[in-house]
Amino acid sequence: MAPLQSHISAMTITMALTGDVQANRFVTVAGAQAGAGDAAVGISRNDEVAGRAVAIDVIAVVDMVAGAAIALGARVQSNADGLPITKGAGVDNGLALTAAANAGDIVKILIK
Repeated sequence: MAPLQSHISAMTITMALTGDVQANRFVTVAGAQAGAGDAAVGISRNDEVAGRAVAIDVIAVVDMVAGAAIALGARVQSNADGLPITKGAGVDNGLALTAAANAGDIVKILIK
């Protein structure tokens, strides 16, 4: 897995967390790391624990670790670990601006 390369944010909010969140993961409006198919308000900027505040990018282009292979231009949803995967029955949380051949690859996600 390559290091995360870029992060361009047009809108960031600060949110108090109700659960622990890892960096560059989808986060729910309730302030928890998104699970499989959950709606996300944005992507966390850093690791943080429940009860603390974290910066959440709500309009951005963010490099994320793919949870599975993702095609260029695919709509993405959250997997059980808050990582992007190709949208199935879950909520649409963004658009893949690059492809990921495998889980663990870096994929550029547009969220808005």
